[in-house]
Amino acid sequence: MMEFEEVINDEISVVVGIVTAILGISYPLLLQVIERIDTKYNSRAIISLLCRSYQYRLFVGILCLDVMLLFISVILQEFAELELIGNTLRYVSMGGSLLLVVCFFSLCKKIMMFYRADKLAAYFEKSDHYKFSIIRLLNNKHHKPCRLARIWLARNLLLEIPKTELAAWTDFMKYLISTDSGDLIVDSYQYLYSRIRLYRSCYDKKEPIVYNKYINKAVVAINSAICKSSERQFSFTNSVAMLSGYSGQYDGKINGVELRNTCWRCLIEMIYTDRMDLLYDYWEYADQRLSLFLKRKQGSESDERYIAKYKEFFIFLCAHLLYSKKHEALSRLLFYSHNIPPMYDMLPNNFVEVFRWYTKLYQDSFRTGFIYESQYTFYDDRDPLSSGTTRNAALDYLAVLTMRLLYIPPIYFNDNVFVYNEEYEKTPIGVKSYIDACNDLIIRAEALDQNILNKLFSKSQYKSNMVVVDFLKGYLQHLNSQAQIIEKTQEISPDIIKKDKTIVAAHLERYISEFSVFLTSNTIMPEFDAENVTDAFHKSIQMNSCTSKQIYPSNYFKEGQIVGIANFAEAISDEINYNFVRGIDTWFMALGGSPINISSQNMYEAIYKLCPDVDNDVLLYFGYKESFVHLMGNHYKEDGGVSTVDDRVIYFLPDIIPFNNRLIVVDKRKMPKLALREPKEDTRRLFQYERISANYPIYWGLVDLKNDSVLRKELLNKNYDINDLKSQSYLSIYLYADFYIPSDSIRCHIAMIDSYSSEKDELDKIRKIKLNN
Repeated sequence: MMEFEEVINDEISVVVGIVTAILGISYPLLLQVIERIDTKYNSRAIISLLCRSYQYRLFVGILCLDVMLLFISVILQEFAELELIGNTLRYVSMGGSLLLVVCFFSLCKKIMMFYRADKLAAYFEKSDHYKFSIIRLLNNKHHKPCRLARIWLARNLLLEIPKTELAAWTDFMKYLISTDSGDLIVDSYQYLYSRIRLYRSCYDKKEPIVYNKYINKAVVAINSAICKSSERQFSFTNSVAMLSGYSGQYDGKINGVELRNTCWRCLIEMIYTDRMDLLYDYWEYADQRLSLFLKRKQGSESDERYIAKYKEFFIFLCAHLLYSKKHEALSRLLFYSHNIPPMYDMLPNNFVEVFRWYTKLYQDSFRTGFIYESQYTFYDDRDPLSSGTTRNAALDYLAVLTMRLLYIPPIYFNDNVFVYNEEYEKTPIGVKSYIDACNDLIIRAEALDQNILNKLFSKSQYKSNMVVVDFLKGYLQHLNSQAQIIEKTQEISPDIIKKDKTIVAAHLERYISEFSVFLTSNTIMPEFDAENVTDAFHKSIQMNSCTSKQIYPSNYFKEGQIVGIANFAEAISDEINYNFVRGIDTWFMALGGSPINISSQNMYEAIYKLCPDVDNDVLLYFGYKESFVHLMGNHYKEDGGVSTVDDRVIYFLPDIIPFNNRLIVVDKRKMPKLALREPKEDTRRLFQYERISANYPIYWGLVDLKNDSVLRKELLNKNYDINDLKSQSYLSIYLYADFYIPSDSIRCHIAMIDSYSSEKDELDKIRKIKLNN
């Protein structure tokens, strides 16, 4: 019997030894197979992830243990008193050998899964399911122990994303992008979303969410691979769009600094690799743009801070485009951001705000330069640029933006140019900073390359930067006058200006007289003399200043303001073309009133004679509009109609209309107001009007008078019987909304309202005049 047991033990030892030896020899072969995976994906991280799997660790551990037990059992056979222990070790070694065979086949299956891309994508997609199950079990808000356990798991187990796993997923995504595996890319993106969901479900709402830093690195790396790819189908699955879900809707706080830095690096990579298609696709979606820095919960105290950060981000992005000479991309981004809701409220959209940003960047250059260059690093050949480049590029962009806002139709001038609202601006230090910044802005505006401006603006918009320079010089004179007042009073108070009515009256008289002489001395209105124009000004002020805050409010007039505008009028007098009409709007807008509607036939004839080579899309002004961009954002439809009736779609008469050798002064206190309604399906171009009684701001519109001979004939040759201003019978021109923007120009339709008697009477006659397309 003893001999039989010895034979069995010897046979077991032989079998265990052979199995262990075979599997031990196969281990180097498995390593060679794993190296082939490395060659396929070009990623050590995927190999490291495979080596960290439990199949690999279990196989190697059991193999080492089995070999060790075999050696020990052989040694113990030489000692009779230890024979029982040796036999026990041989039985254990036999069980280990059987388990080693199972682990070997399991490891082979794991290796085959890593070798096939579709299997590996499914592995990443399902890697967090068990963690979500644990979270659901512990996600009981009514029991404090469960909540504490959930937070503990979040911090110590579930949210500790191994660097190797995330690095392997990143390298795998790069491989899919390089091999044009579009379907697998979409499926594999779910891995990152599941990680983000895991973060948010684990964190307590009262504590800030701090994402793992390796997630940011992974996003940047994937975006770089997409930018280098020649396949354009990845434009809608690029990593920056993915960041929108990354920041997305959240209840707690988020690490906005890391998120902003990640987005910045992704966008800069698009610029560096000349993948403007990715940049356009990203920037066209308002929700994705806003979710980067804004909370979904409105009314928060920190909303203004988030909005300011977003504007700052956009300023430096456009500055990098300008520095990289991506002028077409810059022009397109500006067009998107000024015409797509809700982005027109998120950008510096008037001269006052742009100038404040310019002053903020210009003052204290050492401190702000370091801060912005650390947050928004500019690269050249992938190397960070030297000190001061970021700040100077941003100032150049703001100078270009100032030029753009002063040349294009004034749809972004929602504030008075010279209104002071901040306490900082009422101090000597604040005004001095504004003066220094204005001097620097004038220098930059004069030095702007005309070729660059021609690329950023259409020919009908840009004529010469000297017009804007002269306007800034007038604004600088206003700031200097303001500084002199501060030196005497140490504060800016509207009451101080109101008390000294003689100063305001003198400046107003000087401005009106100079402007009247300017109009009548340049063959613009030869049928009028300066005295008649001045009288019309005074009559308009008397009628309208008491009813509307936007019509010459007395508190808008400050010493030096009128002088600066008058100097601007003198500087622009040699350019009787588009800039002349643009200048009129600027002067009156700065005064808080509406621009002149110069509808005289002689005025148009003079412009066409002086500018025979003017482009066909030159747009002449006949009114004023406060917020045209809101109309475009909320009411424009592809079929050319207006979706709903809205208070903002209302148009008024200007103060003074020179028409058919008459100066018509409009009394807005007795004007009926008209609103637009949605057109019928079969008569899209025929709009119905209704009167409303509310008071609304003054709006402006545009029309291409040069290309529409029919409308011109109706406007200029129609004999309107308007002799007595006291009869309250007026001529008016109204837009109705068939808006379309093919580029930067606007086409619209005109409705003529011949006459009416009072606010309560129905309109006598409405004639529709169709414009040629």
